[in-house]
Amino acid sequence: YLTRLSDKMNKIKLLYFAAITMSAGLIAMYLFKFGSHTFKLVSFGVSGCVMITGYIFVSALVGAIVRDNPPAADAGKLQGIRMIFSVLVPMIVGPMIGNAINRAANIPLPDASSPDMMTTAYIPAPGIYLAAGITVLLLIGVLPILAKSQKKASTNS
Repeated sequence: YLTRLSDKMNKIKLLYFAAITMSAGLIAMYLFKFGSHTFKLVSFGVSGCVMITGYIFVSALVGAIVRDNPPAADAGKLQGIRMIFSVLVPMIVGPMIGNAINRAANIPLPDASSPDMMTTAYIPAPGIYLAAGITVLLLIGVLPILAKSQKKASTNS
């Protein structure tokens, strides 16, 4: 369904909606840290569903935009660059930011040398969700630039 929708509509306009959905879920995950245990569990789960729906939507749309706009002669070369920016950078920068937020909130990080590391419960600081929600909102600031460059590329073709 998402593929047909994104092919019929402007992907960048859909990306606004997807980013707002993902950010709303993340910010709600941050906000629902008060109340009874049951309320927190249910509200966190619902917020997580909203966030993951937005995340899947954002990922699919960004992938489609990249797939639709490569230079004809260099399409294969750009796939490696796409992997660097969509996998490598987030896997390095994301944990660095998360660890900094956890340290600032005095959340103990798991001991990597402990044999119990994989079985020990680890609850991150709620600020991680707020930081992620704000970061996703930064995508909205980049979308007009992307739309302008897409429009310019289509008029040059």
